[in-house]
Amino acid sequence: MKRSRHTILPFLSMAVVLLNGCAVTNSMPPPVHQTAIEQFLLTQSVEMALNREENPSLPLPAGESLFLEVSGLTVNKTYVKDVVTRWLGEQGFRVQSESDNPSYKVIILVEGLGTEQSQSFFGFPPVQSA
Repeated sequence: MKRSRHTILPFLSMAVVLLNGCAVTNSMPPPVHQTAIEQFLLTQSVEMALNREENPSLPLPAGESLFLEVSGLTVNKTYVKDVVTRWLGEQGFRVQSESDNPSYKVIILVEGLGTEQSQSFFGFPPVQSA
């Protein structure tokens, strides 16, 4: 029994060492500009969020004038404002500029809107020779 444990132990330790080098996950740096797939995913997420059936309508009478302001930490604030403006128009509201003295002011806080990308590798990593 002792002899079989001693022969299996080196094989197990070598298997653990080899398997650790086989699967590597690392995060890729973000591209300078959004790719077409990222743009599609972002637009679809905003559209789906606004068009969900469980979204309650605004507790305001239809036809009221609104001023829409978007704030947050995303570079896509202009897109979000345009999509929400269109959605509010479909709901029967009139979106105006602040100088037109609208009846209500709607502030949208965008806390996060983006995508994440990672890459997985299975096998031995490439070895560079000198």
